[in-house]
Amino acid sequence: MNNQTVKTKENNTMQFRPNKVDCNYIHDYTMIELSSNYFSTSIRKFHNSKIKRVLFVDTNREMKSNIFSYLGSNPYKKVITLLIEEVSDFYDMKEYKIILLHNGKITHLQEDIGSASYQVVRFKDYQQARKELDRLEEELKLSLDCLKDFK
Repeated sequence: MNNQTVKTKENNTMQFRPNKVDCNYIHDYTMIELSSNYFSTSIRKFHNSKIKRVLFVDTNREMKSNIFSYLGSNPYKKVITLLIEEVSDFYDMKEYKIILLHNGKITHLQEDIGSASYQVVRFKDYQQARKELDRLEEELKLSLDCLKDFK
């Protein structure tokens, strides 16, 4: 074989900071389409929950532009969505979690803590969560294998 590089097809990804309308779309999508109360108003108020960052992954390999431009303002049914959520614990300390909306489910990034147990990964710093989301974005461009860490 010669030394030519083989170009693999990449998934289209797009990361952005959501505004209030984007957050409302996400809340409505999870409550209506996913039948989940995770982002209900009372739970968001109790945990002081805020969506800080959104990552879209579109596996339609033919489109390589802004996802909103070809899927419209509410593409959540058609793409894989990852979120950074800011929550406050009982001592008003902020923590950040990465959430996956995919295949009709809401799942969290989790780590193996031994003896077949898993724990939700919580970041104390937004920049740490952002670095992890950036890492996931790079992996998701080529393969969806890293989604196995969401349970």
